[in-house]
Amino acid sequence: LIPPGPFIVVHGPDGVGKTTTLAVLEDRLKRLRIAYRIKHFGGKTGTLPGRPRSFSRPRPRYTGSSHPTLKKILDIPRFIYHALDIWLYYWLAVRRYQAGGGIFICDKYFTYALKAESMGFQIPGWLIAAIYRCMPRPDLFLLFWNQPEVIASRKNELTAEEAVMAAANLEKIKNHSRRWEKIKTSGDIESVADRLFEIIRRDQERKYKADQGERGAAQ
Repeated sequence: LIPPGPFIVVHGPDGVGKTTTLAVLEDRLKRLRIAYRIKHFGGKTGTLPGRPRSFSRPRPRYTGSSHPTLKKILDIPRFIYHALDIWLYYWLAVRRYQAGGGIFICDKYFTYALKAESMGFQIPGWLIAAIYRCMPRPDLFLLFWNQPEVIASRKNELTAEEAVMAAANLEKIKNHSRRWEKIKTSGDIESVADRLFEIIRRDQERKYKADQGERGAAQ
């Protein structure tokens, strides 16, 4: 039997270097002929029909104080819709790919939704936490980080203070994964990709030994 492949989530503040590092990693996985798939989350996955709005772009006419009650009412089903869309995507796409032994890497996954309130959505904190607890846990959570000044210089929309807050928010969700590690994105991109690849390799090796141990005990 083929042991299930890992479900890996990569996250970090905008401008930390996730996309660039994943592109280098993808090239390496191709050369080594390792089965993989990389999914960039950020809106809906296409699992559910329709075109509801992304968390990052709420309807302008419902923002601010013009229709506060209506906005609160509409934000909740919109949030639940996106959560269900991603939940179904995991079971219909991610899980099936894992069953074949491939590596499934998600950029952001559902973790970006924890910023819903700071992005202009009036969602009760208890609802965000409750839905997040229902989402499938990744096997490995990789938190990319760097000095706030470096991130702010790469992402002009972010200040150093906002970069610090973004990193702090991501630290809070590390317990939602089975394992997590931090990767500093300083230095050249090849060395960062090397560290990422080595972490994934070690995690696969550890998982394989654990599976073999369980099978030996069962026999």
